[in-house]
Amino acid sequence: MILSNTRERTRFFRFAAVGAFGAVIDFGVFNLLTIPLQFSSILASTISFLAAVASNFTGNRYWTYPDSRSKPLAQQMGQFLIISVLGLGIRVGMFATLEGWLIRFSELVLPPASLSPIVAGHNLTLALAILVVMLWNFLLIVFGLTATSTDRNSIWLIYHNTRELTATPKRPTRIQAPGKRPRFVRCAN
Repeated sequence: MILSNTRERTRFFRFAAVGAFGAVIDFGVFNLLTIPLQFSSILASTISFLAAVASNFTGNRYWTYPDSRSKPLAQQMGQFLIISVLGLGIRVGMFATLEGWLIRFSELVLPPASLSPIVAGHNLTLALAILVVMLWNFLLIVFGLTATSTDRNSIWLIYHNTRELTATPKRPTRIQAPGKRPRFVRCAN
């Protein structure tokens, strides 16, 4: 649905690229804090998350969603902070529940002379958390807090056009986005 629209596909890939850069920052700060500095994994994860969030906010504001700069910076930061706090909650919950299991899993599958199971378990948990939170954030941005009515309407139309066209009704289908004039879509028979 999102990836069939060129504009949304471009924004998704830009969002993913900004997120990948943020993930590099996240992994770098996390491993710096946990390996040589011996921070607890949850504290290190929180600090590295905040560093990545600062990078992602800047990248998304200026590259992924340049049209969003018409909103006041304080409003955007507040919305981004709400989304980030929710993402941090998901992440801390994942670390609290998965980290021990993934460390034990790493002990079973890694050869003794290779990477430490603790480091592997930490980084596997971090990778899963980043993936889940990235998807959560994108969906929340597109459908939730920061989406404009135009964004919601275009996503709504893409979804309903796809759904209606695959149903192949015998007569034209009326599609109306909230607050917009109705339009008719001729569907294949």
